[in-house]
Amino acid sequence: MDQAFDIDEARIAAKVGGITAAHVRAVDGNQWAVVFTTPVGTPELVTTRQREPRRFRDAALALKALRDIGILGAVVEMEKWNTAAGKPPAWTRPEQSKAMKVRHQRAAADAELEQRVKETIGPNGSEDWTTNERVVAALTEKIKDIEVQKVIEDAITAGPSSSRPRARKS
Repeated sequence: MDQAFDIDEARIAAKVGGITAAHVRAVDGNQWAVVFTTPVGTPELVTTRQREPRRFRDAALALKALRDIGILGAVVEMEKWNTAAGKPPAWTRPEQSKAMKVRHQRAAADAELEQRVKETIGPNGSEDWTTNERVVAALTEKIKDIEVQKVIEDAITAGPSSSRPRARKS
């Protein structure tokens, strides 16, 4: 690989006419890569952040990416395609999955708390919710969570403290 293009770099190169051809190649049996031909080399499509070769689960997804880039013609090279291998499993993102589960749990807890407050207040809103110990305890916990979260966010926003004493060199 002479050089590499991420999706944005490929869009720019395609717009200015810097890509003379696009190839969708089978790699590793059942994954697909996109390689471009330019006047100065053959860059491969890479991921934006890690700059690793971008792989697609099937050729249609690679062709869709080319269309999004602005390239409407491509050569499909199936030489290394293993039709018996099947489609590779979808990539997972466990850290995002975990964060989403936490968000859903918080949303469910908030909905439950709101329902408890509504039940305590009553249908016409005349009851005093502050006399219900369960509701008051739940609200107190919620407020503590919000305050702790605010302190954490403020600390992150502020960044490292410049007032911290520095170690002396001996």
